[in-house]
Amino acid sequence: MIYTFVIHCFSFLRSGGAIFDLQWGLSDNIQRQTITFPISFPKICYHITWTATSSAGNPYKTSGYVNSVTNISFFARADDTACQKYWFAVGV
Repeated sequence: MIYTFVIHCFSFLRSGGAIFDLQWGLSDNIQRQTITFPISFPKICYHITWTATSSAGNPYKTSGYVNSVTNISFFARADDTACQKYWFAVGV
């Protein structure tokens, strides 16, 4: 049985004995930034996926990278200078 509990941009997903924390959001319109999770993960953030929105409308400008992932934040850099990032994180 799977149980979920959602509050705005944070969710708990329980399946069997495992509990996963899911978080998501939209960053500021900045090329390079540290994004802080709405609620810190109790142990670790396992995965972050993101996509950027390019102000230029150029699909090649929406690429970039994520690094420096901790249980409270991560650093994201997009190729576009003014670029919001939709992000989704999974942790425990």
